[in-house]
Amino acid sequence: MTLGTSEAAFWAKMRKGFERIKPLGSPIVMNRIESPGTGRGIPDVFLADPEYGACWIELKVVKHRKVNISPPQVHWLTQHATYGIRTRIVALILRDDSRIVRVWNGYGAEAVRLRGLAVGGPVPDINLSDKDAWPMVREALFFDVS
Repeated sequence: MTLGTSEAAFWAKMRKGFERIKPLGSPIVMNRIESPGTGRGIPDVFLADPEYGACWIELKVVKHRKVNISPPQVHWLTQHATYGIRTRIVALILRDDSRIVRVWNGYGAEAVRLRGLAVGGPVPDINLSDKDAWPMVREALFFDVS
């Protein structure tokens, strides 16, 4: 599987994968929020799913064990999760022979910032070579844990 190693390439692959999923006959709407005018810490993607609702997603590409999340990102994710808004960190983990996706709840952003990949997600990691990878990522985004 060809997948670039940048956040932009991960976003493009994710968008394409989610475009094929049409729950309740309607598309999943995804908007990338990347502009100098947005506030500090605002996640990269807003996703609206006709079946499950809305979710804010901070995308990361991880080549080693550290997940580069800034303190303003941690603050935004945890504050909004506390208010009942679904927030997630979605990391593409680059391995020599595979591309793995891990999803964390925004509540755990500080632990992920400090401990990186040592922090497991609420659901098993997803290998993007699996034929049902993007539907599994979708489920992981809406798997509610505190």
